[in-house]
Amino acid sequence: MGMFRVAVLLFVLSSVALGQHYLSTEGQHFKLNGQRVFLSGLNMAWCRHGYDFGGGSYNFVSPGEFCPHPREAYEQAIRDIRNNGGNSLRVWLHVDGRHTPVFSSWGSVTQTDSTNQLINDLKSLLSYAKARNVLVFLVLWNGAHHHDMYWKRLQNLIWDDLKLDTYLEHALKPLAGALKNQRALGGWEIMNEPEGSLKIEHHSDPCYDTIFLQGTGAGWAHLDTSGLPTWTDVPRHRVLRFINRQAAAIKAKDPNHLVTVGSWSEHGQGVRNLYSDSCLQQAGGLTSGVLDFYQIHTYSHNGNYGSQAPFVVTDASHYPELSGKPIVIGEFSQARGAGMTITEQFSRAYSHGFAGAWSWHYLADRADDTATDASATQLIGLRELRFKNDQTRGGCVRINLNGSTNYCEKKPPCRQLYQYFYG
Repeated sequence: MGMFRVAVLLFVLSSVALGQHYLSTEGQHFKLNGQRVFLSGLNMAWCRHGYDFGGGSYNFVSPGEFCPHPREAYEQAIRDIRNNGGNSLRVWLHVDGRHTPVFSSWGSVTQTDSTNQLINDLKSLLSYAKARNVLVFLVLWNGAHHHDMYWKRLQNLIWDDLKLDTYLEHALKPLAGALKNQRALGGWEIMNEPEGSLKIEHHSDPCYDTIFLQGTGAGWAHLDTSGLPTWTDVPRHRVLRFINRQAAAIKAKDPNHLVTVGSWSEHGQGVRNLYSDSCLQQAGGLTSGVLDFYQIHTYSHNGNYGSQAPFVVTDASHYPELSGKPIVIGEFSQARGAGMTITEQFSRAYSHGFAGAWSWHYLADRADDTATDASATQLIGLRELRFKNDQTRGGCVRINLNGSTNYCEKKPPCRQLYQYFYG
């Protein structure tokens, strides 16, 4: 009997250790390899905006384009993150369904992509990232803007449960099942800034009420060029159901990785929490379909942050509706930073109770995106945190995806430092 108890104890301990090989959560912090860790990284949201993976795109070279080779671009971003001491990358996948998954004329989903290469493309990306100790977070959909040619594809999934089921069965579950053992997969993001598509309205049920967002800027994607409402004017109930059912589908096939949603400001996750466990479960009916961590985006307007913005409040505890789960500042920039430098932003996120910070946007065309910083500026921000390891605050930054111990015990000597950065 004693030997049996010892065997059970060893099995439990080994299971815990194995589980720590994937990014996990403990209260308001992330953990990896038994240590508290801080996600220091950047966004490379896209190379060809929705045409990066699947259908032969990842390895297709087109010299005349702004980003001629997606694979080379993502691998360069991963190398830059590693060489400058960061540990994570946020990437967009479907966007609005323009390239993946494959839709029928009825609006149902039939497969992951036209050539069945999507899974292998993502495995290639994650393998490259793992070798360089960089976690990748995959964003499925974009709620901030929808291209006129493709709006029906995402519309069908949000409004029609039967069509959403086809996406879950023929695309999302196969993806989640195929990637569940990838250590470099940090997590899944169901949608970027769904508040752009929200209908602002009063509802008697607090879970579906959005009137408190009036005047905040939410719902910006719901007007067409003539100022008339479009399908993107979506009730909160449909948005919550859309998120709940996808989160549950992922967790059914992939119990190892985390799920989140990226909000456009502290008004979506922060001052209020649009995506509480109880509201997601009520709307979608699936207990497991909840978020594992929260994510706030923040940019200044007219040169100032809002009074409740992450870089203005005392610390992350200012958002009691988000207590109990990690909070990542998922988009920010020095260009729209209210006078804060990139190093001040990364440092403040680390030391004020947040669990991660991702700058915007490694490869954006700065002529078209005034909110983005040059990549060199963002890498300066990463270097500010590269040796941080305060286990009482932010945590370890120099993670290890190829073993059971992180690289955070002490600042390495020159030889080890060279090997860490350049392999």
